[in-house]
Amino acid sequence: MNLSQLFKRNQLLFLVTLLTGLFLVPQTLTAQHRSRAKRQKTSGRHISYLPRGFNHFVHGKQRFYHRRGLFYRKSGYGFALIRGPIGFRVKHLPIGFTSVYFSGHPYYYYYGTYYRFDPVNDDYIICNKPDEEDDDADFNHQSGLDEIQLSNGKIYHGKYLGGDSETIRIEIDGIEKKIPIKDIISIQYANPLDSEDDE
Repeated sequence: MNLSQLFKRNQLLFLVTLLTGLFLVPQTLTAQHRSRAKRQKTSGRHISYLPRGFNHFVHGKQRFYHRRGLFYRKSGYGFALIRGPIGFRVKHLPIGFTSVYFSGHPYYYYYGTYYRFDPVNDDYIICNKPDEEDDDADFNHQSGLDEIQLSNGKIYHGKYLGGDSETIRIEIDGIEKKIPIKDIISIQYANPLDSEDDE
C-alpha cells in the first residue's frame, strides 16, 4: 500500500486529528496567559511590570495604574499593589466584589479597597474603611432624610431607614417605602449624627 492509498483510506481520521490540534494550541496559549495574570494578583505587594491592558490616571497629583479593580503605584521595586485612592470614582464595581454593611449602609469591598454607591452621580466612590473616620464622606453620618427627588418629578419627605445596592428604604408617615436608587436625582439629609451632642 502506497502513501496516497493510505491517505485516502484514513482521510477522516487525518482531518479530525488536524482540527483537534489546531483547537488545542490556542487554548494552551490562553491558559498560560491567564495563569500569569493570576500570579500577578496574588504574588505579593510588588510586581515588576504592569499587567496588559492597564489604565493610568492622575488623582490628587499622583499617578496611579488600574486594571480590573486592582490599583498600582510606581515604587522602587517596580509597581506596588495598593488600596484605591480615596475619592476616585468608577462606573462599575470589579468582578468578584463583596457586599458589606456598616450602620445599615451598603459598601463594596475588593482587594483592600472599599466603595460606596453615589446615587446622585450614578457611580461608585472609593472611601475609607467604613469604621474609620471618613472626612470626605458625610454619607456615614446621616440619621434623617429630609427630601428625595426622583427623576419623574416626585419628591418624598421621610426618615431614612437604610438600603442596599438597588433600593433605599424610607419611612413616610409611619409607612415604609422602597425607592429604586436608579430613579433618584438628589437626596438632601436633615440631621447629621455628629451634631447631636455638642457639649
